[in-house]
Amino acid sequence: MNPTRSLQVEQLQQWLTEASNAAATSGHLKTGLTTLEYCDDGYRYEVRILKAFRNKPSGNAKKGASQNPFLPFEPEMYVASLESGHVLLLNKFCIVDNHYLIVTPEYEEQETLLAEKEFQAAAEVISAFPQLIFYNSGREAGASQPHRHLQAMPVCDLPISQALRALPDSPEQLKALPFRHLISKIDQRNPEHSAYALYLEMLNQLDLLDFDGQPGPYNLLMTEEWLMIVPRTKGRFEGISVNSLGFVGLLLVKDQEACQKLRDASPSRVLKTVTE
Repeated sequence: MNPTRSLQVEQLQQWLTEASNAAATSGHLKTGLTTLEYCDDGYRYEVRILKAFRNKPSGNAKKGASQNPFLPFEPEMYVASLESGHVLLLNKFCIVDNHYLIVTPEYEEQETLLAEKEFQAAAEVISAFPQLIFYNSGREAGASQPHRHLQAMPVCDLPISQALRALPDSPEQLKALPFRHLISKIDQRNPEHSAYALYLEMLNQLDLLDFDGQPGPYNLLMTEEWLMIVPRTKGRFEGISVNSLGFVGLLLVKDQEACQKLRDASPSRVLKTVTE
């Protein structure tokens, strides 16, 4: 894989597939084996139950570049480089095909305020195919690596799609969704309603910024059409971890017992609890 090739957006999906196939063949890509179940609770939540995942390191690693998988990154994980300076890497431990990362070239903290360049990076890739870009800011939001990175994966129809049919033109909380959040359409033609401008506006509206202008834990989710911010107060519900994907109806649990616990509690209650 050429470690310096510039992104050709029309080829991104092909490059992801080629890189994934090569990395899987060489053993560098670790794919999680899951079973899929559904939980109807206002929405038809997708619950993946993890069956096996080999050699995944603990998420409790100390902060810093000494244990940083992105500096240097494995050449087998490389996909392309962006004009923003970010690099696209495969997600080494993936559950779905073509799950990739948008990684800052130098070490930056995952918990600090995102810069406009992160949204420039997202804009470079987001039109390549229907996809969801998401960001877990802080351990309480599901972050496992301290080096700043956004994640992206192909999506077609999300479990919460019905709630997204009538999106607001400015940040609002949708009554149809059971958890605290703000969501808005993105108008790429209007700088005042760009994704970056909406991001800053939402953080302020949710009172997520401290006196130094740094945010508390939150999840960010974005498509080509909309941006959502979800504030977080807890990383888990009775041992069930929730990251950004939970808020579009995609949940992952470690075993059947955890799946039953999720059913008993109801996904809507779980999502509401970790944002209150």
